[in-house]
Amino acid sequence: MASAIDNLRERWDRITPRERVMVIALGGTAAFLIVWFIATTISGGLDNIEHKNKLTHRALSALHEYRVQQALGVANDHRPKVPIGKDKVDLESYLEQVGKQVGVDIPGYSPRPDSVTGKYAEVSTKIELRGIDIRQLEAMLQAIETGKQGRVVVTELHVKREFREQEKLDAELVVSTYYEKGEEGDSGEEG
Repeated sequence: MASAIDNLRERWDRITPRERVMVIALGGTAAFLIVWFIATTISGGLDNIEHKNKLTHRALSALHEYRVQQALGVANDHRPKVPIGKDKVDLESYLEQVGKQVGVDIPGYSPRPDSVTGKYAEVSTKIELRGIDIRQLEAMLQAIETGKQGRVVVTELHVKREFREQEKLDAELVVSTYYEKGEEGDSGEEG
């Protein structure tokens, strides 16, 4: 160890004063750049954490407000009203139209059993979308819920990233529609 220090000392003594100034400036610049890089990395990480905390705080505030309204029995009047018609929406053909409109291929449907509560019935089907990006998923969800005058909704959504392509998503959706049961049962189908 002592010989390595002696070698460095001998090299330092052999260089000219002008070269010494350049070596000191280069070392100072390198140290400054390392400190600057570490500081900006830490600052960026703290900004990301602060942004996530703000989003979490907003979500928790909304949940707290909702729970207080539920506990007090206060009706939330600004919620959208969903019309429930007397005719049943054919989910498969509707979703096929939405998929073509958005440019998403729906490989198959898994219909769920109809659920009847009083005079209302719920019809649901499960679809799986593979290898789509976030923009396609957003467009698909918006198109599903804004068509048919709001009578079709996504009741379950499970999203995960693809293993090989991190920007691609696999999504499972349960899409439901509601209709009013007639005296004799279904009153017809709407396409």
